Amino acid sequence: MGSWGTGVFENDYAQEVLEEAWELTDREISGFLESDRVGIEDLDQVIACVAIENALSEGCGGSRRELDVALALQKKVLAIFDAEAEEFSRRPSWPSERRTVLAAALERMVTLAKRTSEPA
Repeated sequence: MGSWGTGVFENDYAQEVLEEAWELTDREISGFLESDRVGIEDLDQVIACVAIENALSEGCGGSRRELDVALALQKKVLAIFDAEAEEFSRRPSWPSERRTVLAAALERMVTLAKRTSEPA
């Protein structure tokens, strides 16, 4: 119990906070994939969770996301966006700019999941 090192996440309390963050993002991402949510308005929360997981994965020792789940999420998010982006466009460049942001975050998640799933 307590601290075992000098790092930010080398103590029990920080590990509990980290675990809660993983659980929150996992709940949102799993719920999105298991649901029939198929509107562009459903993407904001899930892509925020993707960005949070990417930051956690890069800063806290690797991804917990399974590769097949990351790939399924990437496919669903981009399909929804591609189907509806033009309707939500506030300016001509928005669909392309937003898709670039979404695709980059999702590709980062896939890359991190691949690293974790590969044998050492």
